[in-house]
Amino acid sequence: AEAVYSEAIVAAMPELLMNNIHIYVPGNYARETLLKRRPAYNVSELMYYIPDFSKDIDVPMKAEAKKQFAIIGSIENRKGQDIFISAFKLLSDEVRQQCCFTIAGVVISEAIHNKLTMLAQDYPENIHYYPGGLKWESICELYSKMDCLLCTSRDDPMPIVIAETMQLNKLVICSENTGFASLIQE
Repeated sequence: AEAVYSEAIVAAMPELLMNNIHIYVPGNYARETLLKRRPAYNVSELMYYIPDFSKDIDVPMKAEAKKQFAIIGSIENRKGQDIFISAFKLLSDEVRQQCCFTIAGVVISEAIHNKLTMLAQDYPENIHYYPGGLKWESICELYSKMDCLLCTSRDDPMPIVIAETMQLNKLVICSENTGFASLIQE
């Protein structure tokens, strides 16, 4: 991720590598991010593996009238929940009333946490906020009930939540600043 490349880290990285050193990254976004700093590196992609848990999740028939969206990830600037907040406030009342958004993640940014808390208080019918995140079983239940995962990240090499969501044939909307952006087609 861009956030990893502090001035000190980049200064410590050699300009060239010996041929017995191999660099692997989880996708094109991470590859391009590294090559911006060290264009001479020979970089290969190595996608991570996650077990296929889709057979263990019973996806119910749609019962809720509202479209169910989820944002799962640490609450911080890099993950872009503030972008979501701005977009949510631009929705018309008519559209907003047709949607429910579940947001869950460990709090890293108090400023974004406070904004999400206020949003959940102002729109309790539409926003369900779980600071501190959810246990795996609850995330699986959320996956099964949601219609679409929103990944608003400003800087995210290869979010696992997108891979897990896609196992269930769910819609994903992600920013261009994720490793999956180059893999997802309209």
